[in-house]
Amino acid sequence: VEYAIARDVPVLLHAWWKATGNLANESAPEDVAELARLYPQAKLIMAHLGGDWQRGVAALSDTTACVDTSGSIVERGMIERAVKRLGADRVIFGSDSAGGALAVAYAKVTGAQISDEDKQKVLGDNFVRLLGRTSGVPRSGGHTACQP
Repeated sequence: VEYAIARDVPVLLHAWWKATGNLANESAPEDVAELARLYPQAKLIMAHLGGDWQRGVAALSDTTACVDTSGSIVERGMIERAVKRLGADRVIFGSDSAGGALAVAYAKVTGAQISDEDKQKVLGDNFVRLLGRTSGVPRSGGHTACQP
């Protein structure tokens, strides 16, 4: 994480909460939250909304970390809740397209009951901003995704 901070690059962290319990050394949302508290300046992205998306979003609510929307789980209200709890600037589109249909991943966001502006942020603007790029992304007071 310190290496990534020094180079101003994001870190994607796989996290999941298994109903049957995680194996030793498998990351859970709480682990990502702990790391985010240790390194609030890091650009951390928790993959899959943490698996159990309600638990994942709750775990990161008081941190600067982001979530991505990847994964096969599609549940009504998940994107809306993530945007409401974390803010649209901290939700990043993820497809997990190697293991699922890209159309389903895209529809999770486009079908969500959030503003068109928030959909644009989630579907691309947040990640572009996270990479430190500004091309095609409107400036919004210097705030960057995944950071306060």
